[in-house]
Amino acid sequence: MLAASTPDAAASESPDSPAFSLGVTSFFSGRRYATADEAVDREPGYRRFRISSDRLSLLASARFVGKYTVWGSIGQSDVAIHASEGETLEYSGALAGELGVHAVLLESENGLWDVCAAATLLSVSGEDADVTRVHRNELPAGDTSLDWTETAILLEGRHTIGPVRFSAGIRLSAPAIEQDRTLSGRTYKSDFESEETVGMFLGADCRLTQRLSLSGLVRFLDESVFAAGLTLDI
Repeated sequence: MLAASTPDAAASESPDSPAFSLGVTSFFSGRRYATADEAVDREPGYRRFRISSDRLSLLASARFVGKYTVWGSIGQSDVAIHASEGETLEYSGALAGELGVHAVLLESENGLWDVCAAATLLSVSGEDADVTRVHRNELPAGDTSLDWTETAILLEGRHTIGPVRFSAGIRLSAPAIEQDRTLSGRTYKSDFESEETVGMFLGADCRLTQRLSLSGLVRFLDESVFAAGLTLDI
């Protein structure tokens, strides 16, 4: 599931394995740096931001012919946008959803290794942010909202040793992060551009029983991500 940011990574691919899976995932991202346009702040030196988030989601997946998996997840996310001048915008309980497709491109005859590709679409939407200012006089936040859409493609290699499947790969993402802030009846729209879009990931999943799997993931370079998940084949 999470070893490659896809639910397929925790599912057995034997012919008699179930076609459907249910799971729960916990996801934390502590570092994604982005720059914003002038609508955020008129001081150019203060337009660099660090975006952090956590997400808890329920996930469902369906596997076809053993090589193709589609999945979707829905849950809540807390997002914080930390400005370089000390302002923090916190969006609590934002609605988060993800869709994805995963395909096995090449596999060994003994089934111990394979090469896969995946594509994902993430959407996060939040409103009513709490604002904290540290280094400047506190100013009213106004009404705020957040729209975060991110598409990504992944290429990974997987190797199985006993009940554990290890994976590693590369991820290319295209995040589109927008924020609206209404102050004194005027709406200010700002766009954030991610500084890094190419990242790598390492993961592992362990089959605890014939149907239950535990997985973990770390992602780096473009952002710092730690994730874990539990999946049940049905």
